[in-house]
Amino acid sequence: MERHNQIVQDVADKIRDFYKLQQPYRLFYGPSSSTRPRHGSDSTIIDISMLSQVICVDTAQRICLVEPNVPMDRLVEATMPYPR
Repeated sequence: MERHNQIVQDVADKIRDFYKLQQPYRLFYGPSSSTRPRHGSDSTIIDISMLSQVICVDTAQRICLVEPNVPMDRLVEATMPYPR
């Protein structure tokens, strides 16, 4: 959870800086299959591709906490060991 909190804090700091400057920014989630050219400068891109972990599975509440880039196969893999 410490890793997650540090990444989220770093992203929040970058967003806060862009907000103060009233400068638009984009979030980079990771590579895509899009063939469209990217517009804008790389300096206005906030990389969140590393947010791809399952943080916890709570069987009592039947929920799990995941980061935004967790693919469905990784989510299924993380929850398979638990009883249904």
